[in-house]
Amino acid sequence: MIFPPSFFDVMEHLAVHLPYEALLRGPVHYGWMYQYERTMKYLKGKAKNLAKVEGSIIAGSLTEETSHFTSYYFAPNVRTRQRAPRRYDDGGVAPTYAVAGVPDIFSQIGRMGGKTKEVWWSSDEDAHSAHTYILLNCEDPFMRYFESLFVSQVQEAIPGISTSEVDKMKDR
Repeated sequence: MIFPPSFFDVMEHLAVHLPYEALLRGPVHYGWMYQYERTMKYLKGKAKNLAKVEGSIIAGSLTEETSHFTSYYFAPNVRTRQRAPRRYDDGGVAPTYAVAGVPDIFSQIGRMGGKTKEVWWSSDEDAHSAHTYILLNCEDPFMRYFESLFVSQVQEAIPGISTSEVDKMKDR
């Protein structure tokens, strides 16, 4: 009664009803239609006969439910929706070990991406570096053996060398 009828288009009229709807409904997330719209899109996707949509949706749902429950009676090697391969499974080699504390998401079946390339050691220095790295990063018995071997070789080569100098040489 205050505003002329030409003032009201849809947006102004919506502002009149929003406070009342908020009081009735409560928090906004209880009034969202997204879940229902998403479900209806899923159900409409099952409709094959567009002349009789409701019956077609029901028939599609019954077919899906039947196939779901009968798949439990198939042999374990038959692929069904419940036994579908994981997302990135390309037939690669599955990891044969389970590391404690590592989530299952990091043990996927798959292959490395990109072209593989071969790397050859070009000198004895590369082989020595790899050998040293392996011995320094192994368990304690190997580490103790390597340190004793290294220290004895250095002390034979350089008599009177201090242990701090040997440790510096070991870290190189």
